Amino acid sequence: TSLTGNPARRMTITSGGDIEVKTGDIKIEGSGKGIFLGGAAATNNLKHYKEGTWTPLIDGSTSVTGQTYSRQEGSYTRIGNMVTAWFCITLTAKGTVVGFLRVSGLPYVGTSTPYLKPATVAWSNMSMTAGHQLAAEQYAANPFMYLFEMDVSGAITQLTTSHINDNTVINGTLTYMV
Repeated sequence: TSLTGNPARRMTITSGGDIEVKTGDIKIEGSGKGIFLGGAAATNNLKHYKEGTWTPLIDGSTSVTGQTYSRQEGSYTRIGNMVTAWFCITLTAKGTVVGFLRVSGLPYVGTSTPYLKPATVAWSNMSMTAGHQLAAEQYAANPFMYLFEMDVSGAITQLTTSHINDNTVINGTLTYMV
């Protein structure tokens, strides 16, 4: 079956049910309309799709001053209530950080449940115990991730200013619900 109008813009529905759009956009407009995945219930409506950038910061749970960066990059994709955010931070001066270390500036505030959402992170030029790993978790209904040091048994300790240096690099990816 083929629906045609302008030959340069046509939509084809195949016998298998696939839809192919040759050129142009697909637009669904109107209140209560949308694309539904897995059923017609309101919770199955794919309401949001967005791509963008954000500016990640290393900060403290109490305060931060005097930081400078040579790199602060972040991008994200939001599909429905799921956000995947990528970031890379390179400090040139750590300044004064008071409290527990965080990566802040996430593009959306996370949900309150689950309480902690783990991120995948990599680092260099940090003062970490040999054999320990950097861990990060987005915390409840907030736009930030706390940074932790994890030992071989899986025990974690929250990081403080003594763990970062003037040339610390932290990058990672986080997928979380909003």
